[in-house]
Amino acid sequence: MNILSLSVFNKIRDFLVVNGSPVELKTITGLTIYSDNIICVNMNINDTCFKTQFVVAGTDLSPTFDLILSQNFFQCFNFVLDCKNSVFRNDVVSVSWNFHRMFPNGNSANSPSDDFSKQKLNSDQFLDSDKCDVEMSSVNSITGRMVTKTQIPAFSQKYVEIKLDDNCNAFTVDQPILVESLNDKHSDSFLIARSVSNLDVKNRCVALVCNLNDSPVNLSKNMALVNISPIHKVACIENVNNVSSENSKRQIDWATQVDLNHLEDEQQLRVMNLLSKYNSVFFQNISDLGQCDLIKHEIHLSD
Repeated sequence: MNILSLSVFNKIRDFLVVNGSPVELKTITGLTIYSDNIICVNMNINDTCFKTQFVVAGTDLSPTFDLILSQNFFQCFNFVLDCKNSVFRNDVVSVSWNFHRMFPNGNSANSPSDDFSKQKLNSDQFLDSDKCDVEMSSVNSITGRMVTKTQIPAFSQKYVEIKLDDNCNAFTVDQPILVESLNDKHSDSFLIARSVSNLDVKNRCVALVCNLNDSPVNLSKNMALVNISPIHKVACIENVNNVSSENSKRQIDWATQVDLNHLEDEQQLRVMNLLSKYNSVFFQNISDLGQCDLIKHEIHLSD
């Protein structure tokens, strides 16, 4: 289902409330929404209305967006999201936008601006480590080039050494960076894996190149090959559920639950005594975990 932030919902005047049970939605980014407020509205896109339903979140979704459209919405109205050309369209409407890569900055997100280029230092100047951390949020992607001429054999892959095309010192040694293909110009002959690498003391990293041809591919020295972007480590606080174990004191009849016929009589007796003594340690299901509460925690993986 589609998700709408609370701040946008408060501005809507024309909508219908949909009666139903509370729903819990989890997005691909790890965001969990639990709400019993579902509305039906006409969403206007370029003066064309599309009737759809939204689950209203109890807060704002993000500093960078106010709603999330589901896959069902795309399929229902035959919408296509063309990320390469920044176009959102179907047979009736078409909407385009200017693409900006967003970088997290604390609890907000910033897009690259000209501020960094204005503050760019001369080649004979260097940033100290503290200032590097401050400037990280305004670092745009940087072009990476081949260090030496390299040949990739047919139908094989190989790690190649990459150097940064910019003398910017906002990157630090051993900092994790995102390595992506510069463009699709060479996609018919070789591919570059989207991967995470680290900078060495020479301001270099590695990229994985895959040759799809039946003949070798030669990558020349100083060839512009990849885009390099900083990876920001942002602490995320997530909810956990404390599940109380109600049946912790329930006694289990292990004699009827466990088959010990493969053991000798003396061994069977010793095992049964052990199970009885540590009844709360050996459990049969999630409700028999003893006197310790179970903490359920979902780990969300992202870039």
